[in-house]
Amino acid sequence: MKNSKFFMILAVLAVTITACTNPKEQEKKELEKRIMEVHDEVMPKMGAIQELQEMLSKSIEEELQDTANIDSAYIEAAKGHITALDEAHNAMMDWMAGYEPPSDEQSIDDVVSYLREQEGSVKKMAEQMRNGISNAEAFAKENELEVNQANEEMHDHDSHDHHEEHMH
Repeated sequence: MKNSKFFMILAVLAVTITACTNPKEQEKKELEKRIMEVHDEVMPKMGAIQELQEMLSKSIEEELQDTANIDSAYIEAAKGHITALDEAHNAMMDWMAGYEPPSDEQSIDDVVSYLREQEGSVKKMAEQMRNGISNAEAFAKENELEVNQANEEMHDHDSHDHHEEHMH
């Protein structure tokens, strides 16, 4: 009785140690962690996207009210930012809809390959979101539109290199 219990514990330990030292298992865990970290970082920014789109849409409506002095370049630029924000939002929704956590029935090689692909996809989506938000905020500031202070605190403002000068 004692021997069978001892061998059972030894077998469980052997499986646990093997799983922990398997490089593919370790890579799988790291990939899953990194994927979720990126998702969790950018998911809260979905609200910022919506607020920026609404602000830009409102500014276009206001610009169109002054029919004698319509600035078509401003309107086109604002529409471009709205489109970029919409594409960023859709990228997040598409990624979330397409991501399937791997099952234990798949081979570890297939799982790691899938997760590597997903890590690339989630990073691309996150960069698209960051750029869309950052560029739209820079445009809004350049044109003296009110940017919600809460949005500014949610992300980094280091990529303000692609702006057009425009006095509104």
